[in-house]
Amino acid sequence: MTSVAVLGTGLLGTAIATRLLEQGLNVHVWNRDPSRIVSLVEKGATAIDDLGQAAKNNSILITVLRDGAATASVIGTIGDLQSSTVIPMGTMGVEESRKLATQVADQGGQYLEAPVLGSKPQALNGSLLVTVSVVLGQLYVGTGYRYMYDGMQELLQKVDGVLLHATPDNEPKFY
Repeated sequence: MTSVAVLGTGLLGTAIATRLLEQGLNVHVWNRDPSRIVSLVEKGATAIDDLGQAAKNNSILITVLRDGAATASVIGTIGDLQSSTVIPMGTMGVEESRKLATQVADQGGQYLEAPVLGSKPQALNGSLLVTVSVVLGQLYVGTGYRYMYDGMQELLQKVDGVLLHATPDNEPKFY
């Protein structure tokens, strides 16, 4: 069974984690305020007590944090990403995303930016619009990126109904 960590359990992060639990995934959750994960643990999620263990127990790390700086800080705390794929779903600027992609690679992980459009209701019913981007400095264009994207597509479809893939030529494609 796929094991996924959701880091950041505000309204959207909690809804995404709930949706993944309902889809039968093994979900681990973390939030700076541990009281924000209690309801998810009651639904079957596993609490992450030590961020350093997040990549050891999960091959996919979804972040739903307030901004790029918070995301970089949390990912930095994890340390060695052990080839885990980091999927930021929160809002951040292009330069923040480029820096985070470099940081993730330096920490031994893979990076797939996938910000979402929608909120709690869409996350709960699986209709978030996920935008998967490869335009960020063309970091994962080519077979390596395509392989990683194909490997994550099934997971992303559990979160949303429509994938929007921004290609290197900036032509959006719906899947």
